[in-house]
Amino acid sequence: MSQAKNISKRSYKKEDNNDFCKENGFADLTLNVENHRIHVSKTVLCIASPWFRAMLEKSQSEMSLPDKSYKHFVEFLRCIYPDMMKKVTEKNVYMLLPLAHEYNVGKMMKRCEKMLKHIVKNRYTRNVEELYRHIHLSELYSLEELKEICINLASDHTLKQFKAARTAYQISDESHFKIIEFALRRHELDKTDEKNFEVHKNKEYMVKVYTDSENELDD
Repeated sequence: MSQAKNISKRSYKKEDNNDFCKENGFADLTLNVENHRIHVSKTVLCIASPWFRAMLEKSQSEMSLPDKSYKHFVEFLRCIYPDMMKKVTEKNVYMLLPLAHEYNVGKMMKRCEKMLKHIVKNRYTRNVEELYRHIHLSELYSLEELKEICINLASDHTLKQFKAARTAYQISDESHFKIIEFALRRHELDKTDEKNFEVHKNKEYMVKVYTDSENELDD
């Protein structure tokens, strides 16, 4: 019994800490998400999101959002509300990206892409599977800059790693073949550099031999 009370208290505190659980003078719309009622301003939603602007009617006072995570949606709201404007971080970017894309929030999409590029460059340059994961995300949500960065970084690895990564994350044929093409081109350049180095070494050797020969003749 005491355990049930503790759980109830924890749930109540968690709900009470939600900035959108109580009605206020500015809220004119209630969103139903995972059996939670979220009180929001239509004006804020419509300014931030063309999707809400198209879907909401003036007289509408309630809307259900099925298949949405309550936790993720509240985080989304905290990032678009002018008096909060929570930052996109490494912790919340993966939950915000699908919502920003679905609701066509352009500014948040840019913030998410910027954060993902930061994550990839600082964490995953040597992790092919994670690079493929982020290419998959970039294709899903039209993040072209992120995709190009990941393709270039991935091409620095081996064909065996490409195959293994693609079994985990199905990226497009175009991106996959582009990675292989870049990798082969790099390999060819490496070979060319190696040959040029050998030629250069041989030329240096021949010049040295010729110079030594001349010196010997002079002696």
